[in-house]
Amino acid sequence: MQRLGFGPDLVTLVGVLSACSQVGSLKTGRSVHCYMLRRHVLDRVAATALMDMYSKCGVLARSREIFEKIGKKDLVCWNTMISCYGIHGKGG
Repeated sequence: MQRLGFGPDLVTLVGVLSACSQVGSLKTGRSVHCYMLRRHVLDRVAATALMDMYSKCGVLARSREIFEKIGKKDLVCWNTMISCYGIHGKGG
């Protein structure tokens, strides 16, 4: 796709992050995160997908770092962060 001059859009990147979350592929998820940073494709939707991916891949601290960098947090951001803590048994 990229060889033909087409880059992935936000929907594609979030889909890849979701797949990484499901299979626990931290290496690929980190690569997608780096790509998003290089291309300046990082909004709240992408941030919550990254939070979910890092949490499900065992890196709760990185999920929290991303959460802290989100300017205006909406309900989805908060629910995702709560879910991240719950996955790691830190829900209450």
